[in-house]
Amino acid sequence: MNEFDFHIAIDGPDAGGYGELVLTTVHRRVMPLIRYRTGDVARWLPGPCRCGLSFRRISPLRGRLDEQISCAWGNVHPEFFEPFLAGVEGLGGDWQVALGERGLRPVFQFRLELEGGAAEHDAAARAVLAALELSAPEAWLAYRQQLVDIEFRFFGPGTLRRTRKLLRLVDERGSGPPGWVEAGAVAAGLR
Repeated sequence: MNEFDFHIAIDGPDAGGYGELVLTTVHRRVMPLIRYRTGDVARWLPGPCRCGLSFRRISPLRGRLDEQISCAWGNVHPEFFEPFLAGVEGLGGDWQVALGERGLRPVFQFRLELEGGAAEHDAAARAVLAALELSAPEAWLAYRQQLVDIEFRFFGPGTLRRTRKLLRLVDERGSGPPGWVEAGAVAAGLR
């Protein structure tokens, strides 16, 4: 980051140091940016740049602030779920995770495009849970202690995307799932 022209800050960092990237222009006199909130989520990287300049470095962007949800598992982005879904055999290109509530308990609903029947759906749900246990032990512990619920809904290939851009992470607390989710899905429940 060019710190000769910008003052750069990370606002509201979480435990991992990730927060919103905020910029202030230093030399711009006409239309300066003062604490411009980019909406991008990043963190500072330790150590100097390999190019020899003494500027601080930021990580690759983790996502957008409007894609982030604060919940029982902390501040989660769509990238949080990608390792769980990478090993699912037969998974189509589209998936979505929705956060809802049942009483006071958070419910993560994995909506996956997957061909096959009950056996394939059950195998996919077990693969996601096994990956969750390995990749995110704190989240797995919350699930095992029944502090959060996890549900799976399966859709045929090409049916999950309703608009040009599919939101990978959706906050449905307070509103509930849309009607098309219940109508077009096959549920799988594991514990």
